[in-house]
Amino acid sequence: MSHFVEHFVLKVQELSGQGKYQEISNMITTSPMGLMPSQISMNVLDNALETFNDYRHSLGVLHILTLKYNQFSPNDDFELLFRQTKSFLESCCKEQVKCAVDPFCDLCHRFTAAMVERGDRRRAVPLLLTAIDRLQSSPSDLTEIHGDLCQLCLLSKWFEPALRFLDVDITNVVRGKAKYAAKGFLLYFYYGGMIYTALKKYDKALFFFEAAITVESVVVSHIMLEAYKKHILLSLITKGKVEPLPKWTSSVVERFAHQISKVYHDLDSVYASNSVNHVRDFCANHAEQFARDGNTGLIKQCIASISRKNIKKLTKTFLTLSLSDVAQRCNLSSAREAERHLVNMIEDGEIYATINQRDGMVLFKDSPNKFDDPDCFLELEQKMRRYMDVADKVKKLSENIQVDPLFINKVGANEEEGAAGPGPGSVSNKLRSGSLERRTALNPPGRSADSDPLFQYLGSTTEWY
Repeated sequence: MSHFVEHFVLKVQELSGQGKYQEISNMITTSPMGLMPSQISMNVLDNALETFNDYRHSLGVLHILTLKYNQFSPNDDFELLFRQTKSFLESCCKEQVKCAVDPFCDLCHRFTAAMVERGDRRRAVPLLLTAIDRLQSSPSDLTEIHGDLCQLCLLSKWFEPALRFLDVDITNVVRGKAKYAAKGFLLYFYYGGMIYTALKKYDKALFFFEAAITVESVVVSHIMLEAYKKHILLSLITKGKVEPLPKWTSSVVERFAHQISKVYHDLDSVYASNSVNHVRDFCANHAEQFARDGNTGLIKQCIASISRKNIKKLTKTFLTLSLSDVAQRCNLSSAREAERHLVNMIEDGEIYATINQRDGMVLFKDSPNKFDDPDCFLELEQKMRRYMDVADKVKKLSENIQVDPLFINKVGANEEEGAAGPGPGSVSNKLRSGSLERRTALNPPGRSADSDPLFQYLGSTTEWY
């Protein structure tokens, strides 16, 4: 087998010198070394890595490292593998790795899984930042590595590196020959939603969970289901009710996710009663399931949000009220608990009020903001500029879609069908008759639901393959 490695090294060096990177990428997919990696010793692979230069022979190093991760065992030296991976990610040629997007992302997935398994997450974050930079042409490009980065940042409770990407509007998806797998897309928005939830940026968290839920699909993946549950809880916390999902949500989500998440919809019904005691009792009865889903913290916030919701209602009815009356009307245990809720809400800017400690009275006030100070005008200008930038991006995306061959073919087919009428051989009837076969092809036995959808466009057109 060392003969194959020696031949591979010489061929990579030859083709790299000629700049034939795509030919190297094609050779890697048919390399006999990838068919029987267990028969290649780690020492042989290490010798091949020493022969290569990380920058000049990036594709060769990529393939050898992938083989090492494939056959790595607990008895092998992981620190050596980590140093080799670190050296490659920091020094690899951007032009070469863009010729092998799928293998490069696969290597990053394996590296992430290994670091998570060893509990050494923070050390991997800077390397994934570098890996993303190798594939991006602009900050608005989304890669499959984004989900890995968000996972590491979430597990290590180090959110700043992920926010650098989460706060950027995505306008393009970096795809390899295998298109862009739905799992990477879903994990990015799911982990991103969890990071925003941890930071208590609930509006952005809701948007990210909604993006994961509303992906066009023929099945509900586990990632979508977990995002659906958290979306319900955050909706209750921030809006006091579960609002309907957008019209473009796949029907299977509405149908199956609702059934599987019945206890969460039952919570929504109990929540509508505005009774803290009823909600607390319901959550206590289903505490085991909420804990199994990892949503215990959000459940506690749901219970606390009812009191805040009821206090907000009082501000629309009363100008002054005693703390004991607030506790009684909001089903709180004591005036001290009512005061604690009021102080927290005043600090968070949810209400405007003054508490008189001497007589135990609270005075509710209107918002002091008259929207005439320089800071207000500056914020308005920034938001207007942001909306204008978004409008320009949407216009450019629309123009790109209009000249895309797939879009043109679809429009042409629809126009022909409209002119001829829906006959037996029309496009719509063909699609209907082939829907069952298409569903079967998309979901063969043993295929994971997480890997079903593949996206042709982000936020516009979605193709299924």
